Amino acid sequence: MVARTTKVYRATGSPATCSSSRSTSLYDQYNSSSLPTSTEQLTMAETLPAKSAPLRSTKKGPVVVHDDDHNKNNNKNSGKHGKHHQRDEDAAFGDLKANLQRYTRGNDRRMAIRSLNECRPLRAITMDGNPASPSSQEQWKDLEKEVCHTSIQLNGLDIPASPSSQILKILSDLCNEMCRESRLSSQSVYQAMIVRLARTTSSADSYFHLNALLGSQELVMKQIHAPTPPTRLMMYETDGAVHVALTTYHPYGLFRKCDVTSGKAWIPLQAAIHERVNFLTGDCFRHVGVQVVPDK
Repeated sequence: MVARTTKVYRATGSPATCSSSRSTSLYDQYNSSSLPTSTEQLTMAETLPAKSAPLRSTKKGPVVVHDDDHNKNNNKNSGKHGKHHQRDEDAAFGDLKANLQRYTRGNDRRMAIRSLNECRPLRAITMDGNPASPSSQEQWKDLEKEVCHTSIQLNGLDIPASPSSQILKILSDLCNEMCRESRLSSQSVYQAMIVRLARTTSSADSYFHLNALLGSQELVMKQIHAPTPPTRLMMYETDGAVHVALTTYHPYGLFRKCDVTSGKAWIPLQAAIHERVNFLTGDCFRHVGVQVVPDK
């Protein structure tokens, strides 16, 4: 068996020895910039810091035909399980929508929150694999400005929101480093990351899915202004493939029709979009999870 080498750039709390000239040059560049603390450094790690689940793709792939009867039976059982699971999800969302309508009419906030908390499929709703890219240079610049004003934890390094383009430079350099031993275009990877990191892109995608599930004649779902955790981004390269694990957070609110003009959500929510991408194969898995924000 051939050993696989995984390279991931991360931040550590104390100086460390870099094993290559490429990582050393990155460290020198970032260490001279205005990072949050002088001890945070970008270093090269030889192994992935945590176990990761197998990547599943939301795009349709080729159909593989197996001649082995055992594999056929397994595929049939898997298909039956998938259909059964989908029916269970559809039933759970149907019950949730009916409960929300009933409890909203009765002004029973406690039971509405309970229904949301007890709906397990609401914790992981599958989304389309790839967000749409902007069509003009002006739109690209707007997205880059948006990313600059986003607090991001990049491979363990906390980068605060800032009008400067520091995060863009760091992200661009990381893409260049990771694509050196790959046939991927560093510019393409950089642009794909900008689209995913921009909050308007991810919030639009999540709103589309959540409003279809939670919105009704009695309830209106709207984006609200509320504090959220920083965006979490892990980028690493293994065997020429650049991988990304990304989590973005978005505050929403469920408003009764009579409360829309008040600006105060009847039930505040926080949506977390989790995404894993393999840029070499094009595989992408995205899902959004929703939680009710507890009352203070």
